[in-house]
Amino acid sequence: MPLMRMVGVVGRLARQDYTVEIPVDRRRDEIGDMNDAIEIFRINGIERERLDAERRADQDTKDLILQMMHRLQACQNQVELADVVARYAPQIFPGIAGGLYFLDEMRATLARAAAWLEPVDASETFPASACWGLRRVRPHASGSGESDVPCQHLHGGNAATLCVPLTAQGEMIGLLYLEGDGAEWSGVNRSRLYLELIAENVGLAIANLQLRDKLIALSVRDPLTGLFNRRFLDETLAQAAASNEMLACLMIDIDFFKRFNDEFGHDAGDVVMQYVGQILRDTIEPDGRAFRFGGEEFTILLPGRTEDEAIAVAENVRQKVSSAALSHAGKMLGIVTVSLGVAGSPNEGSTGTLITRADAALLQAKAEGRNKTLASSRIAAA
Repeated sequence: MPLMRMVGVVGRLARQDYTVEIPVDRRRDEIGDMNDAIEIFRINGIERERLDAERRADQDTKDLILQMMHRLQACQNQVELADVVARYAPQIFPGIAGGLYFLDEMRATLARAAAWLEPVDASETFPASACWGLRRVRPHASGSGESDVPCQHLHGGNAATLCVPLTAQGEMIGLLYLEGDGAEWSGVNRSRLYLELIAENVGLAIANLQLRDKLIALSVRDPLTGLFNRRFLDETLAQAAASNEMLACLMIDIDFFKRFNDEFGHDAGDVVMQYVGQILRDTIEPDGRAFRFGGEEFTILLPGRTEDEAIAVAENVRQKVSSAALSHAGKMLGIVTVSLGVAGSPNEGSTGTLITRADAALLQAKAEGRNKTLASSRIAAA
């Protein structure tokens, strides 16, 4: 009978059914020794299954991290990158909530770009100085089961938290934040090496996107005023001509600009240019685009606007520019005024002649005494 019972047990073990119970047999003969050997075999099988499950889970985690890295490299902007991290983080660390934070240009404030599984302990925005991880430039754990000092941006909940700084080329980029508790959190502690690998790749991906954005901005922006440059104006007009959609154009010239350079120096002239550029940007964005045409001339494009609507925008710009007196280096520069020419298309003419018609109106406004707005259609009618 003992041998027959062991045959059934061995059969189940051969099928890797390690839940089978080994009958207790305390006899001191060959059957007892065989019974003990089978129990050892069962225990070893359970341990082998556990190790195999850990290896499979580890390989699955590696595969997810690799998939995430490939998608990070293909992201076109930081919004896409944040979405990729938010999709893969809860798969890599199941049951763990968290968020991805970006530092602003001044490297002073963090803002949450993405979140997953509804984290509750961390603020959506906070000063960089409020995070011990960023201060120390290394992962910082606090909260449940942790004896370290908690970060000031946490709300003091019961969850365990981990702040992982994101850096690239020695420069701080952002923060990867995780929070959780229980068995799920112990998985985070076991995966610290993977977490550091993820943080390194996310930081590099963010830095690459930021560098690309800076290079694009340098290629299409005027460095003095921050407005779009002439090359980007030509590209925008070419696209508009292909679409044949309604478009209005403003040509703007700073009145008596040479006086500022001659009387106060070129630095004062730069201040005047920047002042006008800022007003143009604040007045028309995001509904339109402002460009530095060249010298002290500027251009504004207003998609979907008629010539009459553009005249109202031009008058608004003219009044804002002359609303305050400028000073520089302790000297009063005085009131700045501008002259404006307005043209529209396609009703008043083709997009190809838009700049020419607006510039002709501008020249007429200057000839009539400056600090004035004229429309090209009214000049043609006259």
